[in-house]
Amino acid sequence: MVRRMADPVRLEAERRVEVRVASRVEALRRARGMSRGDLAHALGVSFQQAQKYERGTNRLSAGQLAWLARLLDVPIEAFFAADGDGVAMLDSAERQLLRAWRTLPPVKAEAALELVAGLGQRAGRPQEEPAAAPHGGSVGAASMVEER
Repeated sequence: MVRRMADPVRLEAERRVEVRVASRVEALRRARGMSRGDLAHALGVSFQQAQKYERGTNRLSAGQLAWLARLLDVPIEAFFAADGDGVAMLDSAERQLLRAWRTLPPVKAEAALELVAGLGQRAGRPQEEPAAAPHGGSVGAASMVEER
């Protein structure tokens, strides 16, 4: 029987993916306010094992990733996204809102953005500078936020 040597380029590429997945598991867990102990409990493993998953020391199975995606309310692709890809960290309601916003004409998109920002501000959340409407466009829609 002839034994073949593992391709070091392939092994390094696989390792980079494993580390990215581990990093994303930790980032998504933290974004959802979940402790590492909660993660361990959800996976049915020890705290130490969950720590190894997040550090990339041990691999998560495909089944475990699918379970985590459901638990964290993210698409499974979120574990493979680039580190700066904030969209992957959105929950299903946030993704639904983003998809709907992207279908609006620029004037309505900006009005909707200002409405939601105004509602958040009234709820005591700090307001960020509104992003530009898709396709450019600008309109003052603050008057659409009804004060009660």
